[in-house]
Amino acid sequence: MTIKKHKPSALKGTKIPEERKKRIALAHVGMKASDEARKNMSKVHKGIHYSPKTEYKKGELAKNWNGFKKGTVPWNYKGGVSKFIIALRTMYEYSVWRGKIFKLNDYTCQKCNKKGGDLIAHHHRKSFSKMRREFLELNNQFSPIEDKELLIRIAQNYAPFWDLNNGITMCVKCHKEYHVGDQS
Repeated sequence: MTIKKHKPSALKGTKIPEERKKRIALAHVGMKASDEARKNMSKVHKGIHYSPKTEYKKGELAKNWNGFKKGTVPWNYKGGVSKFIIALRTMYEYSVWRGKIFKLNDYTCQKCNKKGGDLIAHHHRKSFSKMRREFLELNNQFSPIEDKELLIRIAQNYAPFWDLNNGITMCVKCHKEYHVGDQS
């Protein structure tokens, strides 16, 4: 049996727009895997067994939610704002802001002057987390959990998030060095 090597996807590592994802999903509606493909999938999964001890642990974790007893809260829990933060960072406005920062700095790290590569648009005068806290304090009548969509719509017009004077382009290495010991 020979193993076929296939080319890596041209889309690997890129964000696929939601509209395109929907078109792809619609194109696959009603499609069934061929009998041969189903047999191959079955072969791959045959013989995979977990020890009784592992099966027990898996069940316990499911019951106790990541090993925490029911009703307790992990030390790093921040009141459910994680999903709000992810929603903020995946907004169209955020990607436009990043693009403008990269273009403004000619796609060059402002610390080591490396051009191109893995770049990060960094909020440098006022951190993104600090602005987020201020935004949530300003809009404290809304919950980041129940009113996430409303807060995202309000965030679209919150000027400090999109201030180009607060952005700087950094390469991944310089960004890590910048944050060494930083707990913000």
